[in-house]
Amino acid sequence: MPLNPVLSIPIFSLIFASLIFKRYREKRKGAHLLWWAGGILLYGLGTFTESYVTFFGWRETIFRAWYISGALLGGAPLAQGTVYLLLRRETANRLTAILVPVIFIGYKYNIRDNALSYNTSHIVQPHPIE
Repeated sequence: MPLNPVLSIPIFSLIFASLIFKRYREKRKGAHLLWWAGGILLYGLGTFTESYVTFFGWRETIFRAWYISGALLGGAPLAQGTVYLLLRRETANRLTAILVPVIFIGYKYNIRDNALSYNTSHIVQPHPIE
């Protein structure tokens, strides 16, 4: 039986992230590898939340998890890994010092301040696609 594509992306993301992290541990250097492994792991988590919605329907908690892992952190760690690969270390560290607070502000706004807590049940499909 072939693997369902909706489930395969999170699984392959987890495998790929673990391989990249293994490479980072073997080299004992390469911040770009660490950022990429984290980015791919978060991408896999974002696609997992999409899979959950597909199979089980929309839930606010899952939407929040997707918002953080997919929307807020989906591309930032991958891009930051490329920054570490292509730019001087000092420049990459400065850009990290800008990126990390922005991520925490977005997280705070989403979770602590309940930015997404408005009732959307009337505009989303509460059950999976049949």
